Amino acid sequence: MNKAEESQGRRHYHCAVGVGVSAALMVTVTSLYPLYRHNATPKAPLPPLSKIPFGSKVPAASMPVDLHSKNSVDIVLAHYNENLTWTGEFKKVHPGVNFNIYSKSDKKVSGGNITEYLPNVGRESHAYLHHIVKNYNDLADWTIFSQAAEPAWGFFSMQESGHMCSGSKFEDYLEPQKEGWYMVYTVASHFPDGSQNDRLDMMFRNKTAVASTCPVRRSEGWGGWWFESSHPTIAYQKTQKNAPSPLEFYNKYVIATPGLQTFESLTVTFANGARFAVSKQRIRLRPKSYYEDLLEQVSWHADPIQGFYLEAMWYDVFHPMQPQGLFGDPCEVPQLPSPVKTHAEMYRSAIKKFLDFMGVSQSQIRRSGALNILEESDAYLRAPE
Repeated sequence: MNKAEESQGRRHYHCAVGVGVSAALMVTVTSLYPLYRHNATPKAPLPPLSKIPFGSKVPAASMPVDLHSKNSVDIVLAHYNENLTWTGEFKKVHPGVNFNIYSKSDKKVSGGNITEYLPNVGRESHAYLHHIVKNYNDLADWTIFSQAAEPAWGFFSMQESGHMCSGSKFEDYLEPQKEGWYMVYTVASHFPDGSQNDRLDMMFRNKTAVASTCPVRRSEGWGGWWFESSHPTIAYQKTQKNAPSPLEFYNKYVIATPGLQTFESLTVTFANGARFAVSKQRIRLRPKSYYEDLLEQVSWHADPIQGFYLEAMWYDVFHPMQPQGLFGDPCEVPQLPSPVKTHAEMYRSAIKKFLDFMGVSQSQIRRSGALNILEESDAYLRAPE
């Protein structure tokens, strides 16, 4: 990885090991599922965390967002060397949003109004946490956190990746949700073994898909569990020997709840590329000191393993009363099989699963040379780095 990839997490680790499939153009499918959206219904102020029974849902009515406020929506971008011209065009269409761009570039940036230059440490997590700590008492009602590449479908290895799932648009994140949270879940990870599972609509493009936070086909919408020892959450043991394990980090710094059980295994679902939106009320379910502790954890290295952990654990950071380790995942994910496939094995079966759902046979793929049939996120073809 170069510095840009280290800082902004070009996630080559959700990738396959050499699969002989040519990337080409498109599968078209008509989805029968409705768009997943919520409307904010602001009412009562949010009760303090200490007054909410553990395991209860924070009342949706307690997550007010003033859409008419001048500073109601912030977009926080973690930047290294991505092209920022898209932000100006986006601002023209959505003049009510405020961009907060934190750059880790070692050169003066043009094409975007940089809010602050930061040291090149901690991946995107460092920029996100810096913003929260700095603005804890003056947060926007609704904040979108994202890497700085222009939002677009897919996950690519040799170019900027927009990290959008099929059917999703960046504008979806602008609409405040009544529960104070919005994330499109495209990856699942299981710890302590480090197995991974990728969403089919992120691996392969479906232009007619509708926006949904979880796969509309539920557990059938995932590519399948895979394991590679070169994945960062495994390989860190050789390169960052003093770093905590995923479960040590989860228990001590993410859950961070005295008296709560220690989790010895868990599955977490999250967004490849660490994009999500959250209300200030949900952020403030945790004290400022909580985010300061997390910030310290990612500030020691340009590419700390804690940054990878946080990408997988943001849901639990902002849902202290419903951690995935205790209450399960927000999406229905297939059970972990035994044995788990290699990434190459998973990728071959995922292609078949996707094409079967589209009603396209592999013989059609061979006869057409894959043209106009299949468009892949090519980073999934690469071995984890």
